[in-house]
Amino acid sequence: LNVEYIWTFQKDMGLALVPFFDGGFNIDHKTMGNDLEKYLVASAGLELRWRSPMGDLRIAYGVPLVQDYDKEMESGRLEFSMGQFF
Repeated sequence: LNVEYIWTFQKDMGLALVPFFDGGFNIDHKTMGNDLEKYLVASAGLELRWRSPMGDLRIAYGVPLVQDYDKEMESGRLEFSMGQFF
């Protein structure tokens, strides 16, 4: 699940802020066959998008909202990406 709101604040420059919420299941060999509702994870964050002349640039910072299946609370993470999503 992904929910986001794209707020374009400088249309002529192609700049947008995107608050987001992500949710899903964290499944691997440790959790296969177990109760899936125990492994629901979620995060929220903010992304800056720029439609540059060489393609879309994205810088996002997300923070987990729940503990993972090892009962650890991960720290936030900064991600950078370039290009279009299909």
